[in-house]
Amino acid sequence: MAKIIAVCKSNKKGTKKEIVAEGVLGEDYGLIGDAHADCCTHRQVSLLAIESINKMRSLGFNIGPGDFAENLTTEGIDLVSLPVGIHISIGGEIILELTQIGKECHTGCAIYRQIGKCIMPKEGVFAKVIHGGFVTAGDTIKVLEGLKGVVKVKSGWQRALAVLGPSVFLGLVLLLAGSGKLPGQTEFIDALLKSFWTPPVAYFIGYCLPWVEVTLGVFLLLGVFPRIAAALCLPLTAGFMAHNSWALSQGIEQFPQCGQCFGIWEELLGAISPLQALCLDILLFCLALIILLFHPGGFLSFRPWFIKPKGGQNI
Repeated sequence: MAKIIAVCKSNKKGTKKEIVAEGVLGEDYGLIGDAHADCCTHRQVSLLAIESINKMRSLGFNIGPGDFAENLTTEGIDLVSLPVGIHISIGGEIILELTQIGKECHTGCAIYRQIGKCIMPKEGVFAKVIHGGFVTAGDTIKVLEGLKGVVKVKSGWQRALAVLGPSVFLGLVLLLAGSGKLPGQTEFIDALLKSFWTPPVAYFIGYCLPWVEVTLGVFLLLGVFPRIAAALCLPLTAGFMAHNSWALSQGIEQFPQCGQCFGIWEELLGAISPLQALCLDILLFCLALIILLFHPGGFLSFRPWFIKPKGGQNI
């Protein structure tokens, strides 16, 4: 039975990795806490078979798991015989996509300096994390031949397409709202003081909110930390909904121009009513939830949409 016999990580590149009791593989990222984890590469996780290490041991070298800087040491599976693009499951939760067999070895790595040889160039395997989770020694490994390409499609372009519209719309609304409030922060604060907010909270919101909206809007439009931005939008829009619900309860039928939602842009677009604002906020809340749940990137994914993944980085 194929299984994981060691989980290894290090906080520096070019060094041996230390065996840890368990690790967390982040989706589209790699082994959390390891120097090689990166959402901008297809070599997020490295694997090496204990059978390959044993070949070196038979030559008299005192080496073990992690010495070749692999993240996962396996047993009972011929890694190098697997085709690039195939998926393997680990422990029933983690799914990896094999992306590269072997690599160019640079002479500066610790194991090469120690013994003058390295087996990673021919027998090391690299993978991308399709679905993350906890990994520990003893976890079983299965080859998902029937799912080759299927998982990638579901977590790739289909999910990316599903969140494209919400990301653009939510990003534009936040960018307009924030940039519109910045030139008229005094009017915005005055409007907040007339609602249920206390003066300290009103001043804090008045000075901070426009910048928060602009930042989140830019992040969503560029695709930088999209899931984190969406998560932050949830309490933000919930606060908007609370404010607009209060306005409706007070019988306010129309917000003053330049004081509430879009600032100076309302001179061109016109002021909206609390009911219209509440409906918009509910829509924005739902869009943020869609991005958070269905974005194909990992929670810590920060690669903008216009930057392609790197073809290969030195280990």
